[in-house]
Formats: sequence, structure tokens, C-alpha cells
Amino acid sequence: MINFHQLAVLLKQLGVAVLYALLGLTVLACWSDNGLVSIMWLPAGLALSALLMGGNGTPSQYSSVLSLLMS
Repeated sequence: MINFHQLAVLLKQLGVAVLYALLGLTVLACWSDNGLVSIMWLPAGLALSALLMGGNGTPSQYSSVLSLLMS
């Protein structure tokens, strides 16, 4: 049986996933010539902010995400 806390976490994750997909489609529609590649990838900022604000990650997850975003 799923409790209230598990349901809240699941809904937050689903919300972030939907926002990530919609922001990705918007970026590709607005800043891409062919609809496949974009220089700017704003959903990465959304994913980083969700990870940092969620507070459920370990320091190794934070450092790996930051290193990927800065490369």
C-alpha cells in the first residue's frame, strides 16, 4: 500500500519529468535550426534545481551533476 509521503514524492518526480520534457520541446522548437540539436539546454538547469532543492541526493550526486553541467 502506498502512503501519503510516497505519493507526494511520486507526484513531485512526475511533475519534474513533465516539466523537463515540455521545456526540452520548447527549447528545440525555439533555439534549434533542425529540431534535433540546441546550443542551450535549459532543462539541465531545471534538473539541477530539482536535485538541489529536493535535498535527497548525496554529495557525490551533486558533484557529478555539476561536473556534467560545467563540461
